Amino acid sequence: MLKKTLVACVLFSMGMSAAMADIRQIDEVATVKSIGSPVLKQSNEEDSPGCKASGYTFGDKTFSMKLEFKCDRINVGWVTATEPEYEARSKQASALAQRAVVLLTGENGIEVERVQAGGKYEGRTFSNGLSVSGSCVMNSCRLTFR
Repeated sequence: MLKKTLVACVLFSMGMSAAMADIRQIDEVATVKSIGSPVLKQSNEEDSPGCKASGYTFGDKTFSMKLEFKCDRINVGWVTATEPEYEARSKQASALAQRAVVLLTGENGIEVERVQAGGKYEGRTFSNGLSVSGSCVMNSCRLTFR
């Protein structure tokens, strides 16, 4: 009986540690390079006292994707539009966002399409332990990973 209890405790603690991802384990430099697009702008700021944050903007000035590494989260934000004259640039920003989501989660990045279609995420957890929340408001979309 004691052996079964110990095995159960070990499995439970392993499951808990897998479910609670540490975003500091995400390799920021490798992720940014793997986006496969030039960085238009890089920013460094203080997210909270004693905690530095960095941001990277990809795409173009109007239809961009921004990847932000904060102390307790990673944000993927992008701008979209439905007008035909902006379709190509909007698709580029969405594709960059999807690429970032794929890199962060190890999955297919379908969350980008779903929030653009009006979906809202709250707390979906990926196999690497990251959970996501996010939505689009007007033409601005954001997914936050913790």
